[in-house]
Amino acid sequence: MTSIFWRRVFAVFSGNLAGAGLAFVMAGVIVSKGGLENYGLFALLQSIYFTWSVLSRPLTWQTIVRHSDGRNNALLIAHSIRAEFVGATVCCLVAAPLVVLLLRDPGVIGSAAPSGMSILFIALGATLVNSGTVCGYLRASGDFWLLSAINTGLNALKLLFSLALYDDIETFFNVTVVLDLLAWGGALLWVRKKARPTLERSEGEPLSFRQFLKFSYWGTLHACLDLPVAQLDRVLIAWLVGLDATGAISLIRRMAQIIGNVVDPVCQVMFPMFTKLYQEGDREEIRKRSRQMTIAILVIGMGVVLLIYATFDQINSLMFSARLSQHETTLLAFMLVYVLGCSTAWVHPLFITLGLMRHNTYILAAANTTYLWFIYQFGVEFGIWAMITGFAAQVAIATIPKYLIIRTRLAPAGP
Repeated sequence: MTSIFWRRVFAVFSGNLAGAGLAFVMAGVIVSKGGLENYGLFALLQSIYFTWSVLSRPLTWQTIVRHSDGRNNALLIAHSIRAEFVGATVCCLVAAPLVVLLLRDPGVIGSAAPSGMSILFIALGATLVNSGTVCGYLRASGDFWLLSAINTGLNALKLLFSLALYDDIETFFNVTVVLDLLAWGGALLWVRKKARPTLERSEGEPLSFRQFLKFSYWGTLHACLDLPVAQLDRVLIAWLVGLDATGAISLIRRMAQIIGNVVDPVCQVMFPMFTKLYQEGDREEIRKRSRQMTIAILVIGMGVVLLIYATFDQINSLMFSARLSQHETTLLAFMLVYVLGCSTAWVHPLFITLGLMRHNTYILAAANTTYLWFIYQFGVEFGIWAMITGFAAQVAIATIPKYLIIRTRLAPAGP
């Protein structure tokens, strides 16, 4: 199991590293040629796009991974396609007029409000890009190399278009949505063809569509609660501080996510692994893997922080035309908090494995509400530092209660 685990981690890590490298170069192209404000606008459009996507569909990939046994994939894929498309379409029809009114109102995000054409592309992408089904099937099947190849190829194409469209950000954003539609649409057709029904039946009753939908919407609820950290902070900063600050913090987050590219593949592989170990009752192995991940991520993460800090002047000059010079200290502070959060990232998939979905909801709600409150309350006065302080509070609230509960649940049984 250990060799399979690390091969899968390496597959996702390689894809994430390649994708992050391409996205980082793309950010450098936009910032160096168009400035932080242009990159801020692109980050804002992406945040609105991803937020709409999360709000408009059930999160099906976790359900596929959780319930797949290799014999019921055709049923799960059919459920996922139906759930994602119906949910996204209904949400789009109901919510689109309200979203358009809000985004086109200068009082909401001021001069950063996107054009009607960009809103149309956001709606199309949020409704039709069905990446959850593809990701769920490939992760459940162990095809992490293929998933990495899709993401890497997609980022490579986006980089090529950024070289030509860096000075027309809204057109560039619309092109990225079209690329998403083509890439994930093609992958979905392949998955639908690949996941043929088998003659061998699964044990027990097949998962009904209603059960599939219920589990998936729990995942959606958690994804919605995570939106303040994932996307909405940039919308709030654009409103309170401006696009220049949005561009700076988006770039800082992009650099910090170099560490996230180490952690994310571990979490993707750990979720099905934790599920298997927990079903087998091997609690000692779960505790062992968790300790190993914390130590490894701290060592690697701190190494990345020191490397970026030591080469900051060169990176800033070469990649961003020295436009990040005044943000060196904020970059270091954010990355230190980010590493500490990443070192305990295993807590989140293990918490879900233990079936503590409701507890997870309450903890995420408290943590992310605190994060947005810090930005809203202190953003105008302290700018990016308000976000960093709020992020530190969010990491503490989201992690410490989960760790204490997990420690109690996995404690060795008494004599």
